[in-house]
Amino acid sequence: MIGGPGIGLSLVGSTTVAAPAISDQVFSQTALLNKDTAGAIADLNKAISIAPEEWSSYFNRAFISQRYDKQAFDDYSLAIRVCPEFPYAYINRAPMQEQYGTRQRALDDYNRYINLEPQNTHGYSGKADLELRT
Repeated sequence: MIGGPGIGLSLVGSTTVAAPAISDQVFSQTALLNKDTAGAIADLNKAISIAPEEWSSYFNRAFISQRYDKQAFDDYSLAIRVCPEFPYAYINRAPMQEQYGTRQRALDDYNRYINLEPQNTHGYSGKADLELRT
């Protein structure tokens, strides 16, 4: 699980990443269970203010916002900067790279994900879709 039992994001594949510490303590399980996205994001904002080095808080804030906006893009980028071996930030940021970066950066994200998760088909599918569209 990423971020502990209240966040509900499971890692798939062989990647092992160190478990986050502080966001488990601050993240509101009740907010997430009640589908209170604003409350959950506020809790993650608090976690980030306490421990800005916690990659999981950035990843989870981007993931639960379920938006493709600049804030989510920046959060995935921060998660990657703090924990570059976490593949799911790359696969989630890749489609946004065309909007906020370039086609090449999107391909780079897909390739990095594929290198980290070679048995997972999502990276290959996303990369193929990008290559067919451009």
